[in-house]
Amino acid sequence: DKNINIGGAVIKSHNSEEGWEAQSYAYRLFASYPNDKINIFTSTQRSPEPFEAEIGLMRRRNFRENFFLLALTPRPNQEGPLGWIRQFNFRPGTLTYTQYDDSKDLQSFEYALRFLGISTRSGEDLNLNYTVRAEGLIEDFEIRQGLVIPRGTYWWREWAFDVESFQSRSFSILSSLNFGDFYNGSSVRSSNTLRWRATKNINMDLLYEYNSIDLPGGTFVSNLFSHRLRYAVSPNAFGSLLSQWNTEQEELNFNFRLQLIPKIGTNFFLIINQIYDTQEDRVVSERGTVIGKFIWRFTI
Repeated sequence: DKNINIGGAVIKSHNSEEGWEAQSYAYRLFASYPNDKINIFTSTQRSPEPFEAEIGLMRRRNFRENFFLLALTPRPNQEGPLGWIRQFNFRPGTLTYTQYDDSKDLQSFEYALRFLGISTRSGEDLNLNYTVRAEGLIEDFEIRQGLVIPRGTYWWREWAFDVESFQSRSFSILSSLNFGDFYNGSSVRSSNTLRWRATKNINMDLLYEYNSIDLPGGTFVSNLFSHRLRYAVSPNAFGSLLSQWNTEQEELNFNFRLQLIPKIGTNFFLIINQIYDTQEDRVVSERGTVIGKFIWRFTI
């Protein structure tokens, strides 16, 4: 049997202070053919400028986006010379085309070609991708203090390689390397994560991220160090604790998240953020937030 999924949603927002606005709506439509040897997914979505994206149902407004993915995922003969490979994942094309809704100008473009994707029978994954990107800047972009990318449309290309070991082991790794063009310059980015399954209830991640950006206006290097603890007291009580520090902004960030499910159909979230300034060899509390959210679902 073959699977076909079709769906979508239409959202309307209303601001009582501004009155009725016919364009304050957003929609998303999708269709997928998620099968073992061929996987196809396509979607289209739109969020005009008047739509209130802050209500949380869309990530942003003033955009329209079309997406298409084609993946070929054959499985080698288990008895043959490639029997150690569980499944291949070739992607002749993953295309994302985004425009500003009001002007129809290019906002972003991405075409990713996966030359090689392998999942082994022991649980490892390896991928090699080549990507063409574009960004349409409607105003100057200050990527860091004193370093500005002028407004305009930029096209560039990059290579990406990533490898991941089986996550169910006590220790596993996820490593990636990206290099190539970046706007009107070039970049090298690397991310390395070490995972530890301490117990069935506690997992830990250690992350190191390296970014080197070379632009006509200057060059800079940033490093990010991060630690994440995930815990599950029970299937109905779980959360995480994140701490990270980066050399670019010299900020230390702590994030605590707790989710409780008192009963099916209800959720309670507690999120605490605290940011410290670590410049000038001292740690100073800069800002903090506490957010609580309760969700209760019911039928009429």
